[in-house]
Amino acid sequence: MGATMDKRLASVAGVVLAVILGTTACFGEGNSVGQHSTSQSNLNNQKKAAIAFLGVQDGVEEIRFTDAGNVPGLGASWSVNAVVTIDSKEYSEILKTDEDSPYIGDPMPSFSASPSPRPVKVVFSDGTTEYLK
Repeated sequence: MGATMDKRLASVAGVVLAVILGTTACFGEGNSVGQHSTSQSNLNNQKKAAIAFLGVQDGVEEIRFTDAGNVPGLGASWSVNAVVTIDSKEYSEILKTDEDSPYIGDPMPSFSASPSPRPVKVVFSDGTTEYLK
Protein backbone atom coordinates (compact mmCIF):
# COMPACT_ATOMS: atom_id res chain seq x y z
CA MET A 1 0.00 0.00 0.00
CA GLY A 2 2.96 2.36 0.56
CA ALA A 3 4.03 2.20 -3.10
CA THR A 4 0.51 3.09 -4.28
CA MET A 5 0.41 6.04 -1.90
CA ASP A 6 3.81 7.24 -3.15
CA LYS A 7 2.58 7.07 -6.77
CA ARG A 8 -0.53 9.09 -5.91
CA LEU A 9 1.52 11.64 -4.03
CA ALA A 10 3.91 11.96 -6.96
CA SER A 11 0.98 12.36 -9.38
CA VAL A 12 -0.66 15.05 -7.24
CA ALA A 13 2.67 16.86 -6.82
CA GLY A 14 3.20 16.75 -10.60
CA VAL A 15 -0.26 18.21 -11.28
CA VAL A 16 0.24 20.96 -8.69
CA LEU A 17 3.63 21.83 -10.16
CA ALA A 18 2.18 21.96 -13.68
CA VAL A 19 -0.61 24.27 -12.54
CA ILE A 20 1.84 26.57 -10.75
CA LEU A 21 4.19 26.74 -13.73
CA GLY A 22 1.33 27.30 -16.16
CA THR A 23 -0.15 30.06 -14.04
CA THR A 24 3.11 31.91 -13.46
CA ALA A 25 3.94 31.74 -17.16
CA CYS A 26 0.76 33.71 -17.84
CA PHE A 27 1.95 36.51 -15.57
CA GLY A 28 5.50 36.69 -16.88
CA GLU A 29 6.84 39.42 -19.07
CA GLY A 30 5.03 38.03 -22.07
CA ASN A 31 5.78 38.78 -25.68
CA SER A 32 5.59 42.07 -27.49
CA VAL A 33 2.25 41.14 -29.09
CA GLY A 34 0.67 40.62 -25.65
CA GLN A 35 2.24 43.79 -24.32
CA HIS A 36 1.00 45.76 -27.32
CA SER A 37 -2.49 44.35 -26.78
CA THR A 38 -2.43 45.36 -23.11
CA SER A 39 -1.07 48.82 -23.93
CA GLN A 40 -3.74 49.35 -26.57
CA SER A 41 -6.41 48.13 -24.16
CA ASN A 42 -5.22 50.64 -21.54
CA LEU A 43 -5.21 53.46 -24.09
CA ASN A 44 -8.76 52.54 -25.14
CA ASN A 45 -9.81 52.52 -21.48
CA GLN A 46 -8.17 55.91 -20.94
CA LYS A 47 -10.30 57.34 -23.74
CA LYS A 48 -13.45 55.74 -22.28
CA ALA A 49 -12.57 57.14 -18.84
CA ALA A 50 -12.04 60.63 -20.30
CA ILE A 51 -15.40 60.50 -22.07
CA ALA A 52 -17.17 59.29 -18.91
CA PHE A 53 -15.53 62.05 -16.87
CA LEU A 54 -16.44 64.74 -19.39
CA GLY A 55 -20.03 63.55 -19.11
CA VAL A 56 -20.20 64.66 -15.47
CA GLN A 57 -17.74 67.56 -15.17
CA ASP A 58 -17.88 70.96 -16.86
CA GLY A 59 -15.02 73.38 -17.33
CA VAL A 60 -12.44 70.74 -18.25
CA GLU A 61 -9.61 72.16 -20.32
CA GLU A 62 -7.28 69.16 -20.32
CA ILE A 63 -6.96 65.59 -19.05
CA ARG A 64 -3.42 64.23 -18.76
CA PHE A 65 -3.01 60.55 -17.87
CA THR A 66 0.01 59.96 -15.63
CA ASP A 67 0.13 56.16 -15.89
CA ALA A 68 -1.22 53.39 -18.10
CA GLY A 69 -3.99 52.26 -15.74
CA ASN A 70 -4.82 48.86 -14.30
CA VAL A 71 -7.22 46.80 -12.23
CA PRO A 72 -5.96 47.48 -8.69
CA GLY A 73 -7.39 44.40 -7.01
CA LEU A 74 -9.85 41.56 -6.99
CA GLY A 75 -13.34 42.84 -7.74
CA ALA A 76 -12.10 46.34 -8.57
CA SER A 77 -12.75 48.01 -11.89
CA TRP A 78 -10.08 49.40 -14.20
CA SER A 79 -8.82 52.85 -13.16
CA VAL A 80 -6.06 55.30 -14.06
CA ASN A 81 -4.35 58.32 -12.48
CA ALA A 82 -4.81 61.63 -14.24
CA VAL A 83 -4.29 65.34 -13.80
CA VAL A 84 -7.39 67.28 -14.79
CA THR A 85 -7.20 71.00 -15.56
CA ILE A 86 -10.35 73.02 -14.86
CA ASP A 87 -10.39 76.81 -15.03
CA SER A 88 -6.55 76.74 -15.08
CA LYS A 89 -6.35 74.73 -11.82
CA GLU A 90 -4.96 71.17 -11.70
CA TYR A 91 -6.74 68.35 -9.85
CA SER A 92 -5.27 64.89 -9.16
CA GLU A 93 -7.93 62.32 -9.95
CA ILE A 94 -8.40 58.60 -10.41
CA LEU A 95 -10.58 58.14 -13.48
CA LYS A 96 -12.62 55.03 -14.20
CA THR A 97 -14.60 53.77 -17.16
CA ASP A 98 -17.69 53.39 -14.94
CA GLU A 99 -20.21 56.00 -16.07
CA ASP A 100 -22.05 55.89 -12.72
CA SER A 101 -18.92 56.82 -10.76
CA PRO A 102 -16.26 57.99 -13.23
CA TYR A 103 -13.75 59.48 -10.78
CA ILE A 104 -12.40 59.78 -7.25
CA GLY A 105 -9.75 62.14 -5.94
CA ASP A 106 -9.48 65.85 -5.27
CA PRO A 107 -12.82 67.60 -4.74
CA MET A 108 -13.99 69.03 -8.04
CA PRO A 109 -15.67 72.40 -8.47
CA SER A 110 -19.44 72.04 -8.37
CA PHE A 111 -19.76 74.40 -11.29
CA SER A 112 -17.47 76.17 -13.66
CA ALA A 113 -17.38 79.70 -14.94
CA SER A 114 -17.73 78.18 -18.38
CA PRO A 115 -18.72 74.85 -19.84
CA SER A 116 -15.98 72.51 -21.02
CA PRO A 117 -14.34 74.04 -24.03
CA ARG A 118 -14.73 71.81 -27.00
CA PRO A 119 -12.68 70.03 -28.00
CA VAL A 120 -10.94 69.02 -24.74
CA LYS A 121 -7.25 68.14 -24.97
CA VAL A 122 -6.47 64.61 -23.73
CA VAL A 123 -2.85 63.54 -23.27
CA PHE A 124 -2.60 59.75 -23.04
CA SER A 125 0.00 57.89 -20.97
CA ASP A 126 2.04 57.09 -24.09
CA GLY A 127 2.39 60.82 -24.87
CA THR A 128 -0.10 60.93 -27.74
CA THR A 129 -2.67 63.71 -27.77
CA GLU A 130 -6.26 63.68 -28.94
CA TYR A 131 -8.98 66.30 -28.78
CA LEU A 132 -12.36 64.98 -27.66
CA LYS A 133 -15.55 66.75 -28.66
